[in-house]
Amino acid sequence: YDFSVLHLEYLCYHIVGASGIYKICKQIFLLTSKSSVIAALVYVLSGITVSCSQFMAYIASIAILPWLFYCFILLIKKPSIQTCLNFALSTFLLVSWSYPAGIIISFYSLLALAFLAHFIFDFDVINKKFFGFLLLSITIIVALSLPLIYTTVQTLPFFSRSEKLTGLNNDFGYLHPSSLLTFFNPFHNISIPYADTTFLFQNVNIG
Repeated sequence: YDFSVLHLEYLCYHIVGASGIYKICKQIFLLTSKSSVIAALVYVLSGITVSCSQFMAYIASIAILPWLFYCFILLIKKPSIQTCLNFALSTFLLVSWSYPAGIIISFYSLLALAFLAHFIFDFDVINKKFFGFLLLSITIIVALSLPLIYTTVQTLPFFSRSEKLTGLNNDFGYLHPSSLLTFFNPFHNISIPYADTTFLFQNVNIG
C-alpha cells in the first residue's frame, strides 16, 4: 500500500460517486446523457470534495451517498426484494465507509426525502409493503454491521472528543448525556475558534 494505491483508491471513490449521480440524473430526473455527465463531474469536482481530499472517510461518504439516495428512491417507488437488498447494501457501505457524522445526517436526509415523496410527490410511503421491505432492509443492515457495532462499543472507552465536559464525565465515561447528544446533532459539542475570527468549527462543518 503506497501513494499510488492511495491515489487509485481516491479515483475509485470519485468514479463510484459520479456514476451514482449519473444514475439519479438519468433515471430519476430524466435528464439527457450530456446533462447527467456534467452533473456527475460537478459533484465529484466540487469544492467540498477537493477541500476534503485528505479525509478519506469524507470522500467515501461522498462516493456512496448518491447510491444511498438512488436505492432509497427506488425502494419508495417500487418496493421489492431487489430494491430492499440494494438499499441495505448501500446503507451498509455508508456505515462501514463513512465518517459517523455523515451517517447521522444521511439518516435525517432520508427522513426528509420520504416526507417529500409522500406529501409533495404523492407517493404512498405509508403502506405495509414499503414498511415491510424497509424493516427487512434495516434487519439486514444491522446483521451486516454487528462486527462494526461490537468493535465500536469495545473501543469507545479509549476515545474522547476534546476535553472532559464536567466532573460527571468521570462517572458516565463516554456515555455522558452530553456526549450522547452527538447522535442527534454530531456537531453540537465542537467549538474551536479560529484565530482572529468569530467563526466556530461547528459553523464550518455545517456550512
